[in-house]
Amino acid sequence: MKNILDHDMPVYRFFEEISRIPRESCHEKEISDYLVEFARAQGLWYRRDELNNVFIKKNGTEGYEDHPPVLLQAHMDMVCEKRPESNHDFRKDPIKLVVKDRHLMAEDTSLGADDGFGMAYMLTLLADEGHYSHPPLECLFTIDEESGMTGARGFDVSDVESRTLINLDSEQEGVTYVGCVCSDKTVVSKNLRKRVPCSGTVVKMTVDGITGDVFLGGSDPEVGNAIKMSFRMLAELLDEGIQVGLCSAEGGSAENRNPLSCEIVFSCDEDYDAVTGLLEKAFNEMMERYRGTEFSAAISFEKAEAGDVVSPEESDRLIRMMYLMESNTFASDIATGKMEALHMLGVIELNGSRFTMTGSTRARHRDMGEELCRHIRYTAETFGCDFARCERIISWQSSPDSRIKALFNEVLMEKQGVKLKEDICPGGLEISVFVRRIPGLDAITIGPTHENVHTFHEYLDMDSYERTFDVLTEVLRRM
Repeated sequence: MKNILDHDMPVYRFFEEISRIPRESCHEKEISDYLVEFARAQGLWYRRDELNNVFIKKNGTEGYEDHPPVLLQAHMDMVCEKRPESNHDFRKDPIKLVVKDRHLMAEDTSLGADDGFGMAYMLTLLADEGHYSHPPLECLFTIDEESGMTGARGFDVSDVESRTLINLDSEQEGVTYVGCVCSDKTVVSKNLRKRVPCSGTVVKMTVDGITGDVFLGGSDPEVGNAIKMSFRMLAELLDEGIQVGLCSAEGGSAENRNPLSCEIVFSCDEDYDAVTGLLEKAFNEMMERYRGTEFSAAISFEKAEAGDVVSPEESDRLIRMMYLMESNTFASDIATGKMEALHMLGVIELNGSRFTMTGSTRARHRDMGEELCRHIRYTAETFGCDFARCERIISWQSSPDSRIKALFNEVLMEKQGVKLKEDICPGGLEISVFVRRIPGLDAITIGPTHENVHTFHEYLDMDSYERTFDVLTEVLRRM
């Protein structure tokens, strides 16, 4: 395969090598094998556990042999998203890299810079033969960060000697996360009564063509969420006195991922042209509010067939519940206006006699997370549905006296003339797991600028990628 990146620069050579290896969340065996073979070829101590986490150690360089070790950590897996028309198979096909205007992207898929950059940084340091000075390195490559952090949770930390952790999983150059939110997976479900024979017009409505990712906290509950928009359209029919019977519904790909499409098949007591005309009119009126923004979406209709449907009474309740269900920002901080809590309405499925909606909450503080889950539960129970939740992410806040944070700030000021900025991560960080499992751990997270993560619009700023590695190696030299 032809190289796209400059393989004379190890940070690019390793990034391209791992981009050729499938590493979808929960399917990391191949990339784990690659890391084991790499460690063997380098003659480095390594341990692979039953989860496929890989832990590699390297001695300090000359003059640093007896210095305290440092733990570098990144995750192997990537979020796999592709354009609807793409035939890319993430289980076997390599990511096709594209360079444009010093932006590294992928052809029709997500890039995997989250967290490919962190892996490439560590591999470069582990393979280095004396160009960089550093204390003893402990490099941990974890699995399944994106869908549950089971790698970090299940890794045996007993042979970790470091009490300083540099997590390589931030998304903006010169910005470090000093905390991360708490998160719960939410499931709203209902076993439906016996379906009834279909009568009237049957329509398949599809909302897709979604652009923009509101997961990091927008303010409008509809923008970007194909599921929420679809039920908004059906609510318009109820307001017109049109009786609706739901046949099937399917939308979204994961509870913590922005749903880019939703397909609903339903029956109604109105002719096809009239009902689709009403829906299209309502959709266009809604989209008018977003004229001049980057948000876009599309709606389409087809005539369909259905043998039976959910009764109009139960369909009415489900539509009303989904219309009221929290989606996107739930609360903002009064002082800063930043997102305080949000609910990603991620997946919906109506098939046969079972209805399920799966989502993911994010909250800066546990009490706001509890408030959000209570709101979702009350909404579900009001319309006769069951509610369940499970913890996905543990919140974390760094120490204001962090020594490693002070050192990064010092190096950044000298090299770039800017202070290290601090922010709260709206998602989860594996730091939150390790600081609870390794006593006295001083931790920081850093990374180059890479935008639109978890989407097929993802890109990595190559200049930032190089600068951030330069800062990292200087920090290691000064440790």
